[in-house]
Amino acid sequence: MPPQLRVFVSGDQTELRQERASVIIAVGNLMLETVAWETSGAASRTSEEWCREAIEKSDVYVGVFGLRYSEPSCNEFLLASNKGIPRLVFIRLLRPSEIRDSELEQFVQNQVKPRLRYENFSTSQDLQVRVERALAPVVSKTYKVSVRHRTGLSVLDQSLIEAVEIKEVAFLREMQLLFEDQSSHWAVNSALKKLVERDLIRTNPEWHLRWFYSRDRQWIQVSQKARAKADMVGVYASHDNSFHQRGIFFDDYSEFLVEQALIQAGFVIEARNTRSFRGRQAVVRQNQGAGRPPDLDLVASLQRRHVLGVQVKNRLDYPEASSIRDFLSICNQLNVRPLLAVRMAPEYVLNQITESGGRFIVFKRWLLKPPFPRETFNQMQETGFPVSVYQRVPDFLVTRTRELAKWLDTQPTNSTGTYTI
Repeated sequence: MPPQLRVFVSGDQTELRQERASVIIAVGNLMLETVAWETSGAASRTSEEWCREAIEKSDVYVGVFGLRYSEPSCNEFLLASNKGIPRLVFIRLLRPSEIRDSELEQFVQNQVKPRLRYENFSTSQDLQVRVERALAPVVSKTYKVSVRHRTGLSVLDQSLIEAVEIKEVAFLREMQLLFEDQSSHWAVNSALKKLVERDLIRTNPEWHLRWFYSRDRQWIQVSQKARAKADMVGVYASHDNSFHQRGIFFDDYSEFLVEQALIQAGFVIEARNTRSFRGRQAVVRQNQGAGRPPDLDLVASLQRRHVLGVQVKNRLDYPEASSIRDFLSICNQLNVRPLLAVRMAPEYVLNQITESGGRFIVFKRWLLKPPFPRETFNQMQETGFPVSVYQRVPDFLVTRTRELAKWLDTQPTNSTGTYTI
């Protein structure tokens, strides 16, 4: 790997001394060059002068924020942003009774959040794992170099081992969700199987879940913690997420939220749960088991010039390939533009949508209907599940649908108010 690839480490040097050390270890484990004040030997110069020059010579920025507002740290983020280098930001989760400085909260909301998606972390060890698994793909994609861990394992393999050690015991879906921003669910599943085969971690099937734990532990040592997680799964798996309002039934609460977001963005709901529109009838495959044949969750129009066929997929797993094929087929037959609103989907699915002339909204969170048990919700968040419970339509959904409406205004339509694929 070219030695010129340099990673600038940012964060308050007093409050986040231990966290900075963890980032330095993570960068070193990926065999990249660390650029940090404590390893620079630049004591004869002011930190501000050194930081400006160091950022100018760096290839990637990694910033850590805690509770205290640090003007130098904030300036370093802005300098890296102005230079245009890849940036990774990690913000420590609040512990009970802790309060973050209001100035730092404002900086994150006004300067960080509009520019990128940051990650939260809980401990220094957790931060090290997150930096390793986030930094490797950024370097590979931006600079077209292969990144491997110092141990000789792939970065994903080593990160999985470290995550299992931190968590003590974890089930398959938990690990897939933890790494889904960097690796597909299938890649995580395959890597875990390989690590088990190489005796680098252990596995045990119990309570209808596949569990993974450190090779230095016995199942009896982690079974109680696993049982608590299995009980958590039982609660959310039995949660009724269907919803009805004013005589309208929604198979999933997320469909209602997406519908309301579309309405707030100026769309008109033309139909629900349908395979027909404006005299057209879609021919679809018949389900072999129970349930109705495939259809569109919604048909929505904007100023009667643009018509969307909407499918909402709110699940922890990826949407099934067959359901995406059915969705695109129905949209094609009805001559409406596809809109996929999905918690998470692999890149090839999103490419299918855009190649068909459609758009997608990825909300990354599992949207659950209230009320939901507070204790289980807290446990899911602590476990790393991307879960949210909304009493009203979340702002991010309204923002995304409004952005969609603006984009549609730039697109041509034909005389029937639909578009041609």
